[in-house]
Amino acid sequence: SISLALGFRLDNADFMEEDKSYNLVVSTPGAKEILTRDREFEAFRGFPIVVTYREEVKGKGSIEGVLYERDDEILQVNVKGRIVKVPQSNVAEVRLVQDQTQAP
Repeated sequence: SISLALGFRLDNADFMEEDKSYNLVVSTPGAKEILTRDREFEAFRGFPIVVTYREEVKGKGSIEGVLYERDDEILQVNVKGRIVKVPQSNVAEVRLVQDQTQAP
């Protein structure tokens, strides 16, 4: 693994004092906010999203809910327990909702 290989190199590097310890954290960067690829829609099914419309629907430019399903024609969003079907032709953007509990 990357953390083992990197940890081994750091352990053997001369720039660290022998009696000092460290924590090595290896992580992936956060998911990009805008979903565009099929595999992203699969991976983030069940996650909170905001869908921005190309043309307003019932006076609204967007909806917020949970990504339920997506195919070539329809994007389905769970909005407070109700499945809202949005034609793909009216989807301008699908953006993940950032977790408000995490510090920036």
